Amino acid sequence: MTFRSQETANQNYVDAMVRMLDETALDAVVFYYGKIHASADDDRMRVGYDKCTNEKENETMDKSTISMKVESHIQHPTSDLAVKMGRFLWHLVQMVLAMEAGMMVYHLLLWPLLAPTGYGALTHAYPLIGYWMMLVSMVLGMLALMRFHKSNWRYILEMTIAMLAPLAALTVLVLCYVLPIHTLFKVGDPLMILAMTAFMLFRPHEHAHGEHEHACH
Repeated sequence: MTFRSQETANQNYVDAMVRMLDETALDAVVFYYGKIHASADDDRMRVGYDKCTNEKENETMDKSTISMKVESHIQHPTSDLAVKMGRFLWHLVQMVLAMEAGMMVYHLLLWPLLAPTGYGALTHAYPLIGYWMMLVSMVLGMLALMRFHKSNWRYILEMTIAMLAPLAALTVLVLCYVLPIHTLFKVGDPLMILAMTAFMLFRPHEHAHGEHEHACH
């Protein structure tokens, strides 16, 4: 009887320990399960925050990029126009200098050589002949420069016609005694340069093409 009571007590103790262990294990599982879910929630919140931050940073970068592109588009046309104007003016100065060089060649070299042959007397009697000889010398200087820049012959011919046409019209007026010859001598050179400038503005593509070919060589 005493042995059975002792055995029953031991069995009850074991059952109580088992129940206690089960409850402890269950509490531990619940506790760790909760921690795992809390950690996962924290990770999701952190990922969401990082994503939101990255989106804001990307949006800020996009706005900055757009702003820089807009400023670039605003600034580039101005700079491109300045570059084109600089090139145009430089080429115009070169053309004028080439024409002046041709005129100097006529007055300093050709005239002294031709004067003893009776050319001096001819130009003295007919001043228009000497004037147009000087114009031809100026055009030849311009032609040499344009060929140096690889301009084609058609473009050179068109520019020559555009430059000399106003002077030819004034010469006709002089021959008809409508315009004094000294007026032609006075306005002829500026008018020719003005006509050349107008032609270069009217035909910029051919001029740019000639400069490009010269740069390639």
